[in-house]
Amino acid sequence: MVKKSMKKMLLCLVLTLAGTLTLTGCDSDSPKATAEKFLTALYHYDFETAKEVSTDETKKMIETIAQFSNGITDSMRMDAKKLKVKILDTKVNGDTAVVKYETTEDPGEKSVTLVQQEHKWMVLPRCYPRYHSSAAHASTRRRHGGR
Repeated sequence: MVKKSMKKMLLCLVLTLAGTLTLTGCDSDSPKATAEKFLTALYHYDFETAKEVSTDETKKMIETIAQFSNGITDSMRMDAKKLKVKILDTKVNGDTAVVKYETTEDPGEKSVTLVQQEHKWMVLPRCYPRYHSSAAHASTRRRHGGR
């Protein structure tokens, strides 16, 4: 009973984090590939891989979730591996992209937003809208000589 409720709690935490995230950007990898890598890793409890394409703020959120993952059993991890992420659509507009996706565990369209930053697509949490609008754009202005 405890394992089942813990599994549900962890799945809810992972789904919540994935649902509240925005992705940021890279020239060498596409927004679609970055989103798929991040989301698949996150849903499969592979937090280290998810952090590879995450901003510092997102890494902190993932580390918080990882603290609750000590009770994840091998059986729970095997069940999580069955979940699939399906990318539905990717729209790129300059250095910003929106990737729409759904999962087999939680059907229904969700999206993440990506911003090109230091030539990498990086996951940016949606709960930091000021970061997206100010820091990301300031970074873009600096790269383009203040324009």
